This record gives sequence, C-alpha cells and structure tokens, in this order.
Amino acid sequence: MIDKKQNLNAENFNRNLRELRERKNITLRELASKLNVSSRTIYYWETGMKKKIPTVENALKISSALGVTLDDLLS
Repeated sequence: MIDKKQNLNAENFNRNLRELRERKNITLRELASKLNVSSRTIYYWETGMKKKIPTVENALKISSALGVTLDDLLS
C-alpha cells in the first residue's frame, strides 16, 4: 500500500510540475537553468520517464522557482 501511495504522489508531482511550469510560462530550459540541471532532467521529472524524481532539495528549489508551495507540487 505504501508503494501505491508513493507512486500516486510521484504521478501528482509529474503532472503538477508541468502544469505549474506552463502556467508560469517558464520553458524547460529556463527552469533547468534556475536549478542547475539539464532540460532533459526536467523533462524526465515531468513525464516520469526512467522513474526520475527530484531530490527534496531540488523539489524545494522548484517550488521556489515557480512561486508555489511544495504542497502545490505534490497534491
């Protein structure tokens, strides 16, 4: 049961990251630059490819860069 909940949170994160980034009119490249990661990494986070998720530190940086709370990204 814990695994399903973690997957659900990851799916929410993936979807919310993309929606929030697009709502703020920030490109993959711009967000990647703010976080000092590659655009491909942001793409993986948004799509869930390779089951990539950001570290807690990067999740906090993402929320700051997008001007949202961590709850906004995870809910």
